[in-house]
Amino acid sequence: MYKKNFQWVLIIAAMAFIIAACSSQKDKMNNEIADLEKVLRNDSSGQLIVSKGNELSEKYIAFSRANAHDSLAPEYLLRAAKVYMNIHRAEDAVNLLDTLMQKYPSFKNLSECLFLQAFICENSLGQLGRAKDKYFEFLQKYPESEFADDAKAAIELLGKSPEEIVKGFETKKK
Repeated sequence: MYKKNFQWVLIIAAMAFIIAACSSQKDKMNNEIADLEKVLRNDSSGQLIVSKGNELSEKYIAFSRANAHDSLAPEYLLRAAKVYMNIHRAEDAVNLLDTLMQKYPSFKNLSECLFLQAFICENSLGQLGRAKDKYFEFLQKYPESEFADDAKAAIELLGKSPEEIVKGFETKKK
């Protein structure tokens, strides 16, 4: 009996040690992320520092892989995609958003992810057909979203020059 109880005590102690080690690693990763978020922008110009953006995105992704069931995992993937978008890694941003939407289908900000994909395809990649498809998919899935009017306007203006847009507004005004 004593030997069996001792085994259980050892198993519980080992599990507690493993949980503490994992928690410590997660805290370390969160601290590294917080430190990088503070230095992401150049103090004088406010511009993103590309090397810090790359490093921060990789930290976000690493955290999400190591802690896939943590509530921060999908949020960090969204943040990584936004950083990628702003450091001109648009295709990486779109792909990461695809991964996020597939892996976390109940993420509270899925509508934002899909809209952001469409926006990136349109404005960063110049892939108007792909953008249009994404905007239509967005409207089909999230017709009541706060971004629905933006998606409709984007579809209407897709591929038009600034002159054509102004002309269209002037025509509507009359």
